Amino acid sequence: MGTAAQPCIESDTLCWATDAPVRAIETLVLADGREHTLEVIKTQLKADGAATHLIGIALDVTDRIAAETALRHSEETLRIVVQNMPVMLDAYDANTNLIVWNRECERVTGFRAEEITHNSNSLELLYPEPDYRAEMLRQWAEHAGDFRDWEWDITCKDGTRKTILWSNVSQEFPIPGWAGWAIGIDITDRKIAEQSLRQSEERYRTLVDNLPGAVYRCANDRDWTASYLSDRIFEITGYLPSDLMPPSARAFSSIVHPDDASAVWKKAQQAIAIDGIHQDEYRIIHASGEIRWILDREQICCAPDGTILWIDGILLDITVAKHLEAGRKRAEEQLRDLSDRLSLALKSGAIGVWEWDIATGSLIWDDRTCELHGVDQSAFTGVCQDWNQHVHPDDCPEAEATVQKALEGKQDYDTEFRVVLPDGSIRFIKASAIVQRNAAGEPQRMIGINLDVSMQRQAEAKLRQANETLAIANLELARANRLKDEFLANMSHELRTPLSAMLGLSRALQAETFGSLNDRQRQFVETISSSGDHLLALINDILDLAKIESGRFELEFAAVPIHGLCQTSLAFVQPLAEQKNIAIEAHLPPSCLAVLDERRICQVLINLLSNAVKFTPPGGQVTLNVEIDPPVSIRFSVIDTGIGIAPDDQALLFQPFMQIDSSLSRHHDGTGLGLALVKQIVELHEGRVSVESEVGKGSCFCVALPYRSLRNL
Repeated sequence: MGTAAQPCIESDTLCWATDAPVRAIETLVLADGREHTLEVIKTQLKADGAATHLIGIALDVTDRIAAETALRHSEETLRIVVQNMPVMLDAYDANTNLIVWNRECERVTGFRAEEITHNSNSLELLYPEPDYRAEMLRQWAEHAGDFRDWEWDITCKDGTRKTILWSNVSQEFPIPGWAGWAIGIDITDRKIAEQSLRQSEERYRTLVDNLPGAVYRCANDRDWTASYLSDRIFEITGYLPSDLMPPSARAFSSIVHPDDASAVWKKAQQAIAIDGIHQDEYRIIHASGEIRWILDREQICCAPDGTILWIDGILLDITVAKHLEAGRKRAEEQLRDLSDRLSLALKSGAIGVWEWDIATGSLIWDDRTCELHGVDQSAFTGVCQDWNQHVHPDDCPEAEATVQKALEGKQDYDTEFRVVLPDGSIRFIKASAIVQRNAAGEPQRMIGINLDVSMQRQAEAKLRQANETLAIANLELARANRLKDEFLANMSHELRTPLSAMLGLSRALQAETFGSLNDRQRQFVETISSSGDHLLALINDILDLAKIESGRFELEFAAVPIHGLCQTSLAFVQPLAEQKNIAIEAHLPPSCLAVLDERRICQVLINLLSNAVKFTPPGGQVTLNVEIDPPVSIRFSVIDTGIGIAPDDQALLFQPFMQIDSSLSRHHDGTGLGLALVKQIVELHEGRVSVESEVGKGSCFCVALPYRSLRNL
């Protein structure tokens, strides 16, 4: 053949100058301004050995050139999308060699794409421990490469390990040249935060369970509306926590003895106005009808502006002590000591115990208190100076002032200070005490406890660091969500635009606008058109689901005639039913208005009816029933005589990208998003979708929506 393609004039000149045929790509401009690309082959026409004319043939290759350009653009778009996805994405070939390793994979692991892709040792780099790698490959083989939410630890280039949540979606979305591909998310920080939270919750639960009374948190209202009650409330009142908390109609105030209720409220409000700490004794009516005495110790929690947020406290059953007549004074003293110790236990938990006789100045420390201050019990002199000389010099003035305020009754003794041990190390001490007074109100004695909180302070520092890390993770999550929205918007534009062009061009070819097609060409064009429609439907479904998940999916409620809504939906699937010789039946109300989003409920019905027709063999039947209970609900039922669904598969129906794998369903394409959208749209209407099915006998999908009147608009 001739030389490579040349412009029109140059190709003519070249053809006159050579005996060989010349091939050229030329542009033909029609009278209406349209341009067509032609592939032309020219050669000389000779007479008596001399060239007299040029003769040639031309083939219109406009569509082929456009298709090649669109394909190159589509491949480049896919490459850009894959590389810039905010999640990890890898792909492998038929030999399980990694061939794609996007930028997020590089960022998370530290391994560059050229180190991982086309490297037969890539798994050894990412999973260096042989046993761990073998177990992963075993499970991979067991799942045949099809898995969701698969957690494995990858070893990064710097030696650190990160937990990745993988999902293989290649079976739902096969990509030419990729034997399989998966997306992953780095959940390492989330795993650490979850572990920290579980440990914190377990410590709190253990503390509450070991307290000798019932712990509560309530509002400062007449009902003492509880937001938390520990399980020991049952031992005291005979009621479970749920019996005395919303939404139960019974509040804690309802079991306070009527003769005590007003006084309890009044004294509590007076104490709250003074210092926010209150202790009281009153009677309650047990679930059995028995009268019991309660010791209630409470403290308010306020916002920075002084607004009362809630009240925390502890309840102790003191019925037995109250009913003891013999030795009443001794019982009252024991009760006071018990109450004091309980309040201290609520604040800090008793560790080291000490007593100070204010009149004599003598100080008593138990062994643990001496140990906390680094003092040998045998060398302890029992005077206040022993305490002063161990307190950190910077904390001593404040510590002494706190003691004085407690003696004057201005505040409770509940403080924290540092002590200097003999080896020079620093220990944080939390101290709480009760001041016992005589009948005249004069302080006589202080009984207190000391607790080493050094490890707590260290733990708090670590917790603050963890919270900062979690805050950063939340910011990253918000950024990821924003990038996801940007990605979806970009996908909508970048994919829909070429798809629309491809679909328009394929339909023009089907209509044989640019010339007749042979059977083979017509089949290829139909394949392009149907594939494009399928991909466009997938994009629309993904965007709808994304809008729902982001809370930007808004319903447009209006009064809709149910009969017309159903007829519109049935008309959409009638042609497909006729092609398969499937009978369509409908049992509809004659006239009824319901308040709903017409377009979205029509979308729901079309999805359910299309699935029913799709999975019903030729000669079967599909029925749409509508039942209306005006005060309560409206029910749409789509019943078919199709292949049915196994019980184990029914739980998977409404999950995104999930299609039940059966011999019949594999003959029909679908996005795997239809039923997921149905469920989301129905739930946005505050409704419910359910399914009943038996393999080989058909299925019934039911959508139940609340009946709304025009007044609800």
